[in-house]
Amino acid sequence: MKAGEIDMSEYPLVTLRFADKEPEGTELEEFFEQLDRELEARSGPYVTKSYGNSKFISGEARVKFGKLSQKITDKYEGRFLGSVVVLNSLIGRMMLKGVLLVLKKKTPTKVVSNEEEARVAVEQMLQEAAVTN
Repeated sequence: MKAGEIDMSEYPLVTLRFADKEPEGTELEEFFEQLDRELEARSGPYVTKSYGNSKFISGEARVKFGKLSQKITDKYEGRFLGSVVVLNSLIGRMMLKGVLLVLKKKTPTKVVSNEEEARVAVEQMLQEAAVTN
């Protein structure tokens, strides 16, 4: 089983759907290696839209996810415009927003509850980048 699916079909939108389970073994590393390969094969700015896991995962997995995510963010810093995270769970959104308040992020992260909010947030990030370039 994989940690998730990567959809590049609407690039510069990169859609990440994480599996609804605790990642096992090297699944997270393999997921982020695939994401890196996909991003290297393309050019220009991009925005990610992520669908979070609806189940809580261990602290160890969250830390590993955070480190791998930051590595990709740092590598593509000049191209990465921001991230939209779709979480249906009110508690999950509240927890993530709390974490984001503590982190010092160079790029915006918008936490939303549904697909319509995600579409609006992605469009806004892409439009803001087009205006500044």
